[in-house]
Amino acid sequence: MESLRRFTGSDIDFDYSALSGIPLHSIGVVCESLRQRFKKQTLIQQANEEWMVRTHFSVKMLLSATVMFTSQQFAAAHALKIVEPYLLYYSLLNTSRALVFLIPEEPWSDGALLENVTHTKVINVTADQLRYLSTSTAEKYKQIAKQALAVREFFSYKFPASGLEGSLSEFLPSDIDVLELCRFIGEVAQLYSECLETEFRPYASPYGAFSDYPLRRFFEYPHKFLPEPIEDDEDYWRLGHLLRKVGAPICLRKTATDGLVEDFMAAWDSGDETKGQYRPKLCDWGLIFSF
Repeated sequence: MESLRRFTGSDIDFDYSALSGIPLHSIGVVCESLRQRFKKQTLIQQANEEWMVRTHFSVKMLLSATVMFTSQQFAAAHALKIVEPYLLYYSLLNTSRALVFLIPEEPWSDGALLENVTHTKVINVTADQLRYLSTSTAEKYKQIAKQALAVREFFSYKFPASGLEGSLSEFLPSDIDVLELCRFIGEVAQLYSECLETEFRPYASPYGAFSDYPLRRFFEYPHKFLPEPIEDDEDYWRLGHLLRKVGAPICLRKTATDGLVEDFMAAWDSGDETKGQYRPKLCDWGLIFSF
């Protein structure tokens, strides 16, 4: 596909294969609107910190969706049906969340955006964003996402005795449909993040003074049922690197450094494929997003 740099202002040429059927005029209109909206975001106090956290989590949602989708493929190959509805649904949901985190109008609310947005809202907001580029894709997404959610909820709460052998199987989305939608949403998220980076570039402050509280969301994970937050050393190290080298939010493809992707995927590598264990293959790391 033709480079979209002239619309996003980016300094990289990302391979937008899933968006290749979208008219360039439509992409240009979306990018022009996004850049104006992100420009307003730069005026908000602690905006640099907030958007660094949001882009980081967006990348992690794409990585988690990749782990879930490839795990679904592994489960299907080993006749482990019980987890397929869950893995297909969360592959799509987490990819959707990656996009939602990058919408200027979705409020940060002291980090509540990361954990307190309902599944229904994620689906509806994602469909609304996709509609700016492709009405047909937005409608297909909404239908498949709601069906995937319904099937997952049946096995979370009511558990039909016929399992996936009954009529419920008709509503379980195909892995091909889920993968195509995830790829499309992932590229839309990249498009948004390029516009974000462009508008924040003049405010980059490597080694600068940053507010501590918003940035703690980068590596510190509180939960109401735990006595204290969980801290992730990997994320803490990534934050330090970003503050020292960039000091501003950057697009998803740049945020997803080789080291970040390798370390994330390695955390789920069982180590021995010959024994029937799950190992995310290098060739599958880019199934959803071009890492």
